[in-house]
Amino acid sequence: MRRSGAGRRGRPASRGGRGRGTQSVGSRTFENRKQGRPISKIDLFFRYIFEEDMRNLREALQTDNFSATKPFNEQGIPPLHFAVVNKRLKSLKCLVEHIDRVHSQADIDFQDDEHGQTPLMVAAEMGWVEGAKVLLENGADLTLKDEEGHTAREYGMLADSKQVLSLFDEWKKKNDIPEEVVEEDEVVFETSTQRNRRRRKELERQERSTMELATTAAQFKSCSLESEKKTVSDILNDIDERTRLGSLANWDELKLAIHELRRDLNIDRSDAKWEQENPSGFVIDPTLWSYDVLQRLQLRIPSGSLLCLPEDLGKLSNLSSLIINDNSFQYLPESIGQLHALRVLEAENNQLEELPESMRQCKRLEAVRISGNKLKSLEPLSEATDLVSLHCDRNQLEQLDLDFTRMGRLAILSATFNCIKQLPDSIGSLENLTTLQLSGNELQVLPNSIGDLKKLQTVSLDENPIRDKKILKILTKGKKPMKEFLQYVKKQRGRNKKSKSQDSDEESEVAEEED
Repeated sequence: MRRSGAGRRGRPASRGGRGRGTQSVGSRTFENRKQGRPISKIDLFFRYIFEEDMRNLREALQTDNFSATKPFNEQGIPPLHFAVVNKRLKSLKCLVEHIDRVHSQADIDFQDDEHGQTPLMVAAEMGWVEGAKVLLENGADLTLKDEEGHTAREYGMLADSKQVLSLFDEWKKKNDIPEEVVEEDEVVFETSTQRNRRRRKELERQERSTMELATTAAQFKSCSLESEKKTVSDILNDIDERTRLGSLANWDELKLAIHELRRDLNIDRSDAKWEQENPSGFVIDPTLWSYDVLQRLQLRIPSGSLLCLPEDLGKLSNLSSLIINDNSFQYLPESIGQLHALRVLEAENNQLEELPESMRQCKRLEAVRISGNKLKSLEPLSEATDLVSLHCDRNQLEQLDLDFTRMGRLAILSATFNCIKQLPDSIGSLENLTTLQLSGNELQVLPNSIGDLKKLQTVSLDENPIRDKKILKILTKGKKPMKEFLQYVKKQRGRNKKSKSQDSDEESEVAEEED
C-alpha cells in the first residue's frame, strides 16, 4: 500500500536530520572567538536532540524558552517531529517530559505545517514502534487526521509496519477507542477526484518547473562569463536525465527518490527476511552513484556482505551526511576524501581498523560517530577543524592524537572504553567543550590545562586508575561539582611548577657539594 502525491513525507535529512544544517532565525548567538563564526542557540538545540545530550537539552528547555513545538529548524520541522524522524528515543522522552512539566498537553499532538501530521503519524509512517508507544502513553490521539484525512494507523499501513499496527490495535482495544478498524486492503489514500486533481497539479508544477528552468537558462545566457552560460536545452536535459536515471534504478527507494528529486535516501537490507528472498546475495544498486544530488545517505546492508563501500562513493559530490552504522565494514574507501560537503559521518559498530588518509580533505565535518570499531588512531581527522561533536567510544585508542588547538568549536568529546593513557595538554584549548566522557581508560593523571575549560558541564572519569583520588571524590560528591573540579585541577598547575622548581634547586645543591 503506497501513498502518492505531495502528502508523502520526506526522510530525516529533508527534515534537517543528524542535527546539522540548522541555522539561526533571529536567535542570539554564541561567538566562537577562535574561529570567528557564530553558533546559534537553535543550532545547538537541535544538535542536543540529535546527539541525545540530555543535560544540555533539559537546560535549553528550561532557560531558553524552547519547547517541544518551537522553534522550528531551517527545514521547518518542530523539535518533537525532529526527534521522531531521527528516532532519538531519549530526546523524545525528554521533550514529552517537558510537555508534562509545563502542562502543555496539547503539544503532544502538534501538527506540522507541511501536511498537518502529528508526531504519532510520523512515528507510524517510519515504523518506529518504540516512539509510537512513548507518544501513546503520554496522551497522543490515535483518531486525529492530517490535512488529507489520514490517521496514524493509515500511516502505519503505508509503512507496512506490523508492529506499529499491532500496537495501535491493542491500544484501541485497551482504551476502548471507537475508531473504526480499517483493513489494509480497504484503505484508499485518494479518491478518483483527488487523483485527477493531483495529476492536474503535477502537470501545472511541471509546466512551472519548465518555465523556471527556461528563465534560469536565460539568466545564464546573459551572463558575461562564458563559463557560466547554460542553454535551455542543457537544463531541460536534466529532466530527461532524471527520467532515464529512474528507469535504470533497481531499488524502489532509489526510484522514488529520483522521481521526487529527494535529497535523502534510507536503504535498510539488514533483516533476515530480505536475505531469504534474495539468496544470490547483496549488491549495491549501481545507479545510486549517479544520483549526485543526494545529500543524505543512510545504508544498512546484510552482515558480512561487503568489507567496504565502493570507491564510487566519491561521486556523490553533494553528500553532507553519511550514516553507515551497524554494518561489517573493515575500512572506508579513499574516495571519501572527495566528499568535500560532508558534515556528518556515522560509522558506529563496524570493524574499522583505521581511517583513510583522504579524510584530511573532509574539512567541513561537524559531527563524527565512530564508536564500536577497532581504531587505533584519529589522526586523519586532524583537519576537521569545524568538529562540534566526536564520539569514538569502544575502540583501541591509546591516545587522542588530534591538535585540539585548531578545534575551537568542539563541544562534545566522548572516548570511553579505550586504552588512553594520557591526554594532550592541548585539550585545554577547547573553549566550547561542554561534555568530556573518558570512562574506562587507563588515565593516571590529568593535564592541568583541563582547568581552563570554563564551559565544561559534564565529566566522566570512572574506571580509570587516577592517582589523585580527590579528583574522583569531587566528581561524585554533589550535583554541581564542575566548578570545584576545574578549580582544583587548575591549582595543581602551580603546585607542579613549585615542585619542579624545588627539584631543580635540590639538584643544584647536590652538584655544588660534589664540586
